[in-house]
Amino acid sequence: MWFPDTDKLIISEDQINQIKEKTNIIGVIGEYVNLKSSGQNYKGLCPFHSEKTPSFMVSPHKNIFHCFGCGVGGNVFNFLMKFKGISFPDAVKMLGERAGIQVNTSKSDRNFAEKRDVIYQIIQKAASAYVKALFSNLGTKAIEYLKGRNIDTGTIKSFKIGYAPERWDAMLSYLKAEGYSNEKIEEAGLIIKKKSGSGYYDRFRNRIIFPIQDNIGRVIGFGGRDFGNNDPNIPKYINTVENTVFHKGRYLYGFNESEQSIRKEGSLFIVEGYIDVIRMHKEGIKNTVAPLGTALTEDHISYIMRYVRKIFLAFDSDEAGVKAALRSVALMHKKGMDPWVIRLPSGKDPGDFFDEYAPEDFGMLVEDAISGIDFLIANFITGGKEYTANEKITILQSLSEYYENMNGEILKIELKRRSAQALKLEESIIQRELIKLTPNKKNLPYNPGIPKLTGKDQQFAQKNRNLSEEKIISTELYLLLLILNNPEFFSKLSGRIDEKFFRGKWNRKLWNAINRASTNTGWDSGAVFGYLDDEKYIEYLSGKLVEEALYGNPEDQVTDVLSKLKEKRIREKIVMINSRLSEAELENDVNLTNELMVEKQVYSNELEKIRILWNSKTEH
Repeated sequence: MWFPDTDKLIISEDQINQIKEKTNIIGVIGEYVNLKSSGQNYKGLCPFHSEKTPSFMVSPHKNIFHCFGCGVGGNVFNFLMKFKGISFPDAVKMLGERAGIQVNTSKSDRNFAEKRDVIYQIIQKAASAYVKALFSNLGTKAIEYLKGRNIDTGTIKSFKIGYAPERWDAMLSYLKAEGYSNEKIEEAGLIIKKKSGSGYYDRFRNRIIFPIQDNIGRVIGFGGRDFGNNDPNIPKYINTVENTVFHKGRYLYGFNESEQSIRKEGSLFIVEGYIDVIRMHKEGIKNTVAPLGTALTEDHISYIMRYVRKIFLAFDSDEAGVKAALRSVALMHKKGMDPWVIRLPSGKDPGDFFDEYAPEDFGMLVEDAISGIDFLIANFITGGKEYTANEKITILQSLSEYYENMNGEILKIELKRRSAQALKLEESIIQRELIKLTPNKKNLPYNPGIPKLTGKDQQFAQKNRNLSEEKIISTELYLLLLILNNPEFFSKLSGRIDEKFFRGKWNRKLWNAINRASTNTGWDSGAVFGYLDDEKYIEYLSGKLVEEALYGNPEDQVTDVLSKLKEKRIREKIVMINSRLSEAELENDVNLTNELMVEKQVYSNELEKIRILWNSKTEH
């Protein structure tokens, strides 16, 4: 099966096949992509790249998907892994729960999974302990602080907010008593090793704790907020350090609580902090998330864009918030989309906005939100001001960095148009200046293309039935594509050909994958992909298989392709025999000459049969 190396062979093939058989790929992908029927397939806007014309195809008959825009493809497990950013075992478990199948791991190969599960267990126990501490006598002041921020008990419980006691070893002692080692507790990010001497101490002390979940709802870490402490040397927020399960540049706070609302509303609000998210949710704006104490990353944006394209930035109105908004706008422009920017009243953030204003007031701010491009213009150009020539050049120098970063001509055209209006210049002048001021970087965009095959394997199947000029590797691959497209042919061919029949190493891999998948009833292309270990090769194959026009009269084509392959091999044999005949005649080896002549005649007869077959097809 296709696994990351660390997850290899954790789950039995039987269970994977049971889950696959009970999983409707249209039903799964349709939860995340608006699919519409298109012939035998379904199509929709690709969740993995920005597009306006659907190029994302799903084949329910083959149980595969493919995007002709960005090249991504595979089976239903591959989709969830890419969309949710999860491992293969997690994708299997997620679909297993959906299908009502309990997923078990094999005892001999579960070491990595067990180690990772221990970390999850420790973090979950810590989360429960923090919640318990908050609602004990120890958390009285923390509760008072939260209620002072207008966060009520219901919201506290909904977000599973907790409290880390002021003791240096409260969590350490608790988890040690639960049977976990210092090393595992440290790996979970809950304790820190002392710099001098031996021993450990709690990472979170006297802090309000916000549990952070991954994309499928597991607690993976914590954000801890200091409260009631005016010491400037103590950071307001600290987070779990990066570890086996926690990567702060990949996850967003509140996403699990927001996912349904994001889909329903078709939009998303991004704020700066944990409390901002919680207050927005409390006021009914539940499609709100925040990065984990860091700036937005490309991973964040890529993940968000799989769900929605309408994004509002609602950052603090102070200088730091404006800078964060500028960085975020640039990041989204790099991904080919323009966000909306909400301008909050001076000195306000979403966490305290609702202390003075109603949700309806926030709705008015949403209506008045400006585009990311207008936000750039507003930050570099003051409306109504007359600028000198040097000032205009300086402004365009700053804008050129954003212009260079933009992915898409529409964004660039809009920036030029708005800049020209604000600076009272011709658009052609703006364009020349922006291009002139843009650094000439020669970094070409990464294009993974097709799999990196070597030698003759670089030749791939063509749509043309006349394969007489194709390399033998291409013909082999075409035959395999026909089998993938028509699984019923495999039983007819398996007795006639085997792995040795194929010369291309990738073709041999594909044949073996088909052979293994065919042991399961009702196998299809999606099942075959589970036995391939190269993601790019899977994507290439998925693209070929959803091209409905690729295969006409498949039964005739299988016969023709086999004949072509047989003809090619016979001709190669005859060439070899002719070479040996020349040597035998030079050495006057009469016996060997006669044997070779007989062998050559046998092969010549076979060629004649193939010729007659082709002629009969042509006549009909």
